[in-house]
Amino acid sequence: MVDFCSLSHLKLSAGNGVLYSVIFQNPTNFQERTFLKKVFRKYNTNTVNSKKSIILKVKFIPLNLNSHSDKTSKVNIHFHNGFIETKRNDFSGHIKIKNKVVQVLLKPNIYTFDSFLRVVSSCFAVSEFSFYLHSTGIIHNEKVYLFSGKSGSGKSTIAGKFPVNDILSDELVLVKCLPDSNISAYSTPFWGELGSNRTDLS
Repeated sequence: MVDFCSLSHLKLSAGNGVLYSVIFQNPTNFQERTFLKKVFRKYNTNTVNSKKSIILKVKFIPLNLNSHSDKTSKVNIHFHNGFIETKRNDFSGHIKIKNKVVQVLLKPNIYTFDSFLRVVSSCFAVSEFSFYLHSTGIIHNEKVYLFSGKSGSGKSTIAGKFPVNDILSDELVLVKCLPDSNISAYSTPFWGELGSNRTDLS
């Protein structure tokens, strides 16, 4: 039986009014406690409640099961009746799109958690006619300009030319097709070199 942290509840906005309610397993060692501190420093947004809340329960891979290799393998995704299974060498997740419940067993590493969150967010986005674009998003004159490119191509450099409150992200922007055929873009918790802006923008 796994105990979950009564105090380690993270409210995390994923863009477009989607809110993750993340519940972590109680830490049992220094590595897990350090991981939780890093997660709360990077992601905690104190976002208000949302009608699109997704429950994410996080359990940790025991230390003796951790891979000795720092290299991460490719993400494998399998679709089953009613849920999606996703695996990599440092995480294994079970995603119920309809019920908005996610369970994951992962290595207590900030990059592993961020990678899994990106996979999960992409799965939910597709179900709502949205997708995450690897780009910098800038608000200017009530429009959003997206600058897409490979890592190192200058996305963060472009974002750095603008006030932080005008930046959706310098890494991943949520793009959604609206019923009236207009396109809307939203801030996300996924940032590159600039860190993060904890304000929801669209």
